[in-house]
Amino acid sequence: MTEPSPYTRVMHECLSSLDGDLPDEIDAHCPVGHLLTNMLQGRMLEHLKHRVSEHYGFHPEDLSDEFSTALIEVFNHEIFEAFRKKIESQPWLIPYLARRIVDVELSATPHPEHRINRLYLSIFCRYLEYRNLDQIIETLQQDPRIQQTILKAQQRSASARSLL
Repeated sequence: MTEPSPYTRVMHECLSSLDGDLPDEIDAHCPVGHLLTNMLQGRMLEHLKHRVSEHYGFHPEDLSDEFSTALIEVFNHEIFEAFRKKIESQPWLIPYLARRIVDVELSATPHPEHRINRLYLSIFCRYLEYRNLDQIIETLQQDPRIQQTILKAQQRSASARSLL
């Protein structure tokens, strides 16, 4: 099993702290709701970073913090504004999505990558109304900052492989 994301671990701890008394809804503005919302958004970004690196054939660690910053800026309106509006109108999504992510990512199945990819595809399609993650990658490819960081990551990855 791969090491779980720090975001997933925090979601798990936060949900566990509710003493098994997981409410049906969590207000996004209360401390627990705010934390879970931030962790959900962070994990979605992390997944996009993983998918971009997978698409280009290098490790996510090869992408710099500049990539993450650009990713946040590019998708702040496209993804996260829609996400925030969705959870404000449907506060049941906060515990529901957090629990689904924790359950899938912390499951004891070998090679959970396929299930994780399907989970995020489902989240992006059903709750953020994106029909295709390739569409997101195309949007990323159009941003010059992201293009630059991808090129640098490819160069770093190629250099690291040539040293082996």
